[in-house]
Amino acid sequence: MRQLNSGHLSKPYKHKAIEIIELCLCADSMIEFENILYHTKNLIEYDMMACGIGIRDDYSMKVISYLNNGLPSEFMSTIVDNDGQVISPMSLRWLKTQTPQVLDIQHSNPKFTTEQMAFYQNFNIQNVMSHGVLDCGKHCTSYFGFANIAHGIKHHHIHLMSILVPHLHSAYTKTPAIKQKLSTLIPKLDTKQLKITQSKNQDSTLSQREIEVLQWVFIGKTNQEISDTLCLSPSTVKCHVQNIIQKLKANNRQHAVAKALQQGLIKID
Repeated sequence: MRQLNSGHLSKPYKHKAIEIIELCLCADSMIEFENILYHTKNLIEYDMMACGIGIRDDYSMKVISYLNNGLPSEFMSTIVDNDGQVISPMSLRWLKTQTPQVLDIQHSNPKFTTEQMAFYQNFNIQNVMSHGVLDCGKHCTSYFGFANIAHGIKHHHIHLMSILVPHLHSAYTKTPAIKQKLSTLIPKLDTKQLKITQSKNQDSTLSQREIEVLQWVFIGKTNQEISDTLCLSPSTVKCHVQNIIQKLKANNRQHAVAKALQQGLIKID
């Protein structure tokens, strides 16, 4: 199994990241979510950011709500067309790969053309990193972009983003306005798909395999990605995740990760 610590975090970063995760766990209002973004800004040291929630269709995303924190309004109107479709180069790459995206104008990047890099530079955006979360029903997606990070994007910034974005997604989608919009736009999932599989073993202790799966959930991997990494069937991974949620008495994946961090079952490296 490859190392999870793609960017080593010092103790102060770890503690602040855990504090933000705990805030995400308790948040249920836009005021609380904006407070979370305030702490995230202090941790990652970005100058501008924007996040949004939308409906995903193949490799496109139609925005139903977004929050802009410092990015030029002209930039926002450029990356979202009149129909609400996101058309920025980085978001389109993320929709295809669902992996963190990073762009630093000072360095050439084969993933982006000169024209695409100029698109950001025209708005005085010197660097930007972004990531998002696709929900388990594959219907809605969130997207978070952090721009003009002080002193440039370092490995620990990317690592922090990978850790925090799933929790930011959870907090954002719990705000009343977003919950209401999603409830009217996303078809009801089959309740059978949401039913927790009862484990034959009622022991609340996580198995070694469950801890291994939980570590991958922690860094934002989907069930399919975990399946590919551990050479397990998707249904087996799904069963492990459901058992983890049940054993930790959690409400969802993010809640299970937060509880595991509190109990020392997994650690931020």
